[in-house]
Amino acid sequence: MGTEMSGSSDHAVDGTESSHYVPALDGIRGLAIGLVLFFHFFDRRAFYDVAPTLALDQWVMRLVSLGWAGVDLFFVLSGLLITGILYDAKGEPAYLRNFFARRALRIVPLYATFLVAIILIAPLVFRDDRSLQILWGNQAWYWTYSVNWWAAIDPLTDRGAYSNGHLWSLSVEEQFYLIWPAIVLLASRRVLVGVCMFCVVGAFAFRVALINDVSPINALGISNVLSAYTLMPARMDALAIGGLLALAIRTPLPLSHLKTSAFAALATGAVALVVLLITRGEFYHFDPWIQTVGYSSTALLFGGLILIVLTSPPASLLRRPLTHPVLRFLGRYSYGLYVVHWIIGVLLIKILTRHGDLPSLFHSQIPARLGFLALGCAVSLAVAWVSWHVIESPFLRLKRYFRDRPVMSENGSSPLPLASPVHEL
Repeated sequence: MGTEMSGSSDHAVDGTESSHYVPALDGIRGLAIGLVLFFHFFDRRAFYDVAPTLALDQWVMRLVSLGWAGVDLFFVLSGLLITGILYDAKGEPAYLRNFFARRALRIVPLYATFLVAIILIAPLVFRDDRSLQILWGNQAWYWTYSVNWWAAIDPLTDRGAYSNGHLWSLSVEEQFYLIWPAIVLLASRRVLVGVCMFCVVGAFAFRVALINDVSPINALGISNVLSAYTLMPARMDALAIGGLLALAIRTPLPLSHLKTSAFAALATGAVALVVLLITRGEFYHFDPWIQTVGYSSTALLFGGLILIVLTSPPASLLRRPLTHPVLRFLGRYSYGLYVVHWIIGVLLIKILTRHGDLPSLFHSQIPARLGFLALGCAVSLAVAWVSWHVIESPFLRLKRYFRDRPVMSENGSSPLPLASPVHEL
């Protein structure tokens, strides 16, 4: 999930901003990683299996069970930025070279270092750790960015504690990168809009078919639940909504004309999610209604949110909270946080608890969950900070050899108000 906007000058490694940089998009990125961290450290049942018994705890858990949608917010943002990069670079002689080189410089160094550490080195040091040995024996799925297909094809296989949570989404992104450049290059603007709309509808229909066991790939024994959650075609609606946003803002018309559509999308998605919460009891991401209507609703809501941000003045009521230093700080280190946080959570559970036990205070698990959330975030941030300065930044400096042309609006008058997040997840 490492994307950047073509043409705007990149964030300098020292943190300075370009004149076309939108701080609120960093805030959105921070919001996305915050949802993921909250979901995995506070709500995630894989870390502690003790179900809450207090009524207050149960209601809190129902409300925060939407934390998985942080990944969907990343998908929409990636669709926006990747489509913008590719659309603005059409006709350039180094179209594909620049795109793939910059993607590789952003994504591969940290990801490869992470895999070397947990797949090649850790199993040699901790030979009695069964989860590490599982990683060693199935490492091809990780090196080839196809772990999402492994999860769908072989859902009952024990993949170990270190690999159950998050790397599937990086595979979705990489597979999107492989097909989308050719589509954007070959399609006219009108055709590309049609392709995006087809993907939005098609992804929903594909998930419905998977869940109802009528998809052709069900004959291959692919799990309905995991395939609807992890396969790239099933999550393409969020990426395509981002693509539609990228095309919508590249018009000679004032961006303010998009505000009505933005608020309508946000309101529709929000209402649908509220109805699902009332009728389903929680936002459980493997619930059939959540996997169909819910995934589409979150993508629509996040698309509306991003479009409102892009069409609002910097001092507007919505954009100001998204420029808060905490959210922007999280956004800056979001990629490193995403890659390392899951394994840190597993290790902390092993150190602090016995078999997933969770202490309670006045019969409430909330204080313990909040404490674990704070500890997990602190350790993950420390590791992500080191990763940014030691691993990621040196490679990001090489992006200057693969620059794209400046991004201009279609009437050639002014740069588009988009970010160039070198630290995008």
